[in-house]
Amino acid sequence: MTDTTDFISYMKDLEQAARNANVAEDAFRKDFARKVEELRRARAHAWRRLNLLRVLGRELAGLPEEEVEAKGRAVFYRETAQNGATEPQREAAAQFAPVVLAVWQAVREVPEDETGAGAGEPAPDVRAALATFEDWYAANRNGVFLDLMERDIVELPLVEV
Repeated sequence: MTDTTDFISYMKDLEQAARNANVAEDAFRKDFARKVEELRRARAHAWRRLNLLRVLGRELAGLPEEEVEAKGRAVFYRETAQNGATEPQREAAAQFAPVVLAVWQAVREVPEDETGAGAGEPAPDVRAALATFEDWYAANRNGVFLDLMERDIVELPLVEV
């Protein structure tokens, strides 16, 4: 009788160990999936931030100051797939204006003999301007600004010709 009791007890222990292994594996998979999603979002946001500033810098370089605001707003709307038709969109574009100005100041060509306003001032802090805007957006829109630039990838069927 003792051998059977030990065997049954051992089988119950094995069953509990198997269940615990299932639970541990499921928890690991959930944590792994959460971490992968977190890293995917961080990567996507880093590239969106880079591409936004790259496009902004390219389009603002060489512009006269009086054209900077309108061009920066146009880039903002285009890159965020907006058109400025609503007050929240216009407000966000207005809050983004310091970023536009900082980028323009960073990429503009300043003649060596310029002694007017802006000469001798410290370089604009694009990083701080963008961080301030992103913080404002998160606080006022309950979302992440960079999520506006998410694009759905349309998968087209393969067609042989």
